[in-house]
Amino acid sequence: TTDREAGRTWLLGAQLQAYALALTLSFVCVLLAAGAIAAERDENVVGRLVRGLVRLRELVTAKVLLGATVALALGLVLAVVFGVAAEAAGVDGGQPWSRLPLLAVGLILAGAAFGAFGVLLGVLARESRAAVLVAFLVTLPLVLIGVIPSGSVAAAGWISALFPFAHAVDFFE
Repeated sequence: TTDREAGRTWLLGAQLQAYALALTLSFVCVLLAAGAIAAERDENVVGRLVRGLVRLRELVTAKVLLGATVALALGLVLAVVFGVAAEAAGVDGGQPWSRLPLLAVGLILAGAAFGAFGVLLGVLARESRAAVLVAFLVTLPLVLIGVIPSGSVAAAGWISALFPFAHAVDFFE
């Protein structure tokens, strides 16, 4: 017989938490970075800044750091909510509070990777409304491909390896 009462519930499991973090960060960071860089181009801010105040490299770095900062803040809030829910439910092996600093490092790295991808999409789309739409329409299938188990479809594995979603899920697990 199997003891179904032992261990964590699927709702508070590490795999669900990892997917929730990666999914949330992928959409928020990609859309934010794509929209931010494209909005600055729409309003001709880039042209004025490049004339002497800021280099293009610094502008791109600022948008990537914006994604990393948002990922850190949002990811820590989600991790604390999951941890509190696990403790409130009395689940054994709940949120390991001692791992939050390591999680913070992963959130920053994932946010920077998603932000860089968003900046790329924003630069390619050129206009802010188009950038947000393109970012959403490109991120959605890439996230779905990232859910496919590695090794089941070779092409999906290669595509998934190029987008940071699957890497973020692996780290958060």
